Amino acid sequence: MYFGTDYYPEHWVYPYAGTPEEPESRWQRDAELMVAAGINVVRMGEFAWGLYESEEGKYDFDWMKRAMDVMANAGIKVMLGTPTAAPPIWLARKHPEILPLDERGLAKHEGTRKAYCMNSSVYWDYCKKIITELARALGKHPQLIAWQIENGLGGHNTESSFNEETRRDWHSWLKAKYETIERLNELMGTRFWTQIVTRFEDVPMPMQAPTVYNPALLLDWMRFSSDTIVAFVKMQADLLHELTPGLPVTNNLRGLTRCFDHFDVADVLDFVGVDSNATIKSKSSENACGIDMLRSLKKSNIQTPGGDTGFWVIEQKAGNVNWQEVNSLVRPGIVRLFTYQCVSRGATGLLYFLWRQARIGSEKFYGGVLTHDGRGENRVYKEISHIGDEMKLLAPALEGTKVVAETCILLSHDNEWAMQQGPQPNRYFNQREHLQLFYNALHDRNISVDFARPTEDLSKYKLVIAPSLKLLAGGEADLLKLYVQNGGTLVSTFNTGLVDEHHIAPDNGYPHDLTDLFGMEVLE
Repeated sequence: MYFGTDYYPEHWVYPYAGTPEEPESRWQRDAELMVAAGINVVRMGEFAWGLYESEEGKYDFDWMKRAMDVMANAGIKVMLGTPTAAPPIWLARKHPEILPLDERGLAKHEGTRKAYCMNSSVYWDYCKKIITELARALGKHPQLIAWQIENGLGGHNTESSFNEETRRDWHSWLKAKYETIERLNELMGTRFWTQIVTRFEDVPMPMQAPTVYNPALLLDWMRFSSDTIVAFVKMQADLLHELTPGLPVTNNLRGLTRCFDHFDVADVLDFVGVDSNATIKSKSSENACGIDMLRSLKKSNIQTPGGDTGFWVIEQKAGNVNWQEVNSLVRPGIVRLFTYQCVSRGATGLLYFLWRQARIGSEKFYGGVLTHDGRGENRVYKEISHIGDEMKLLAPALEGTKVVAETCILLSHDNEWAMQQGPQPNRYFNQREHLQLFYNALHDRNISVDFARPTEDLSKYKLVIAPSLKLLAGGEADLLKLYVQNGGTLVSTFNTGLVDEHHIAPDNGYPHDLTDLFGMEVLE
């Protein structure tokens, strides 16, 4: 089993550590403390672009190679991140067109991470350049076992931008989907409020407007924005597969809370990577639900560094976070509890965020394995060292195991987006909370649960729960019928089948295309 931490060697050089004579000397001490804690893998480099390329075309990967060499001498493997989540300031200054525009048409400025538009061809070109140079410089290092693509996809409300290149891509996406403007007007229902268009180029992006947009347009916008994110990830995955064949790629996905199709992203990754937050607001069943959702994103064609069929928790919080209203310390034993929860749900790699509390930047009071003093005498370091000892003992027993579930809960991003956009029958209804009720009942009885899209093969499950699938495509309804005809048990709830995949309400009764399956019709 891989047991590790997220390490930022760039934070621990003189004057923040080390000496003028040996500015990188702290790295050796960190490696020694890692080995003592049972750590055998680190993730590094996901925000290092500005150091790799401090000026355009002038690359320096030697410092990272030295850090990797320190890990090699300690027997610690390395996962490297592509640094595209934090473009250097010089790039935005030279090409301000890469900066994302918000729904008011105002630019979000440089000087932090995520300051880019994913539809920018200029940004894509620079990403390809830095990834290519990085892979050529470090891709053959013997300690490198995997790549993490990007960091925090969609974080800080960056799933969409409203730049001119986005507009062009949006119109091209619509053309590919609908083919003719007549078909777009028909399926999008533009007769309502007579927002009919005669050219694809006239279809608006849903920018700030006096009132709500057509929910069908909003749904397509969400799909388009998700496809943009998937394309951005796929570009990097394809490039890394070409440059470093045999090294698997992943991303640190988070709890299906961001507005893109996580199943689609997982399809272009070799294995699923997870962020897990042990916070004061999380109940055990809520954390378990999030982990099982993420684990379920990829059920086949899994390639991890260890060759197993599990997933990795790339950021398991080692202590308190820094983004809640009250960032309380995590009680003794809780990190161990959450670690075992991840392992029990199939995690075969687990890395704690972060190794040491940074002395600089906006995350200096984020809980770390080490505190600011770096001595290794603190409570969390001792607790994680204890966990490391336990993982060494458990690793042989865990090898080759996997989670097998006979119960499944259906989850559809299209459905969630349809429930989030536009007026709803009940604005206080939350589909995720509704889903959680079913999960809690199964969790409390130690019944394993998978999550799946309605389009997946459901034949291996004895029970399928379809909680409040307001948006249900005709093909999805047919697959649910097939599942039941073959002996499966389907449980559905209210608010099901109110609209189809085009956000059109049926004229043949609710739930649309399923009245015969359930032997009932909802009249009002």
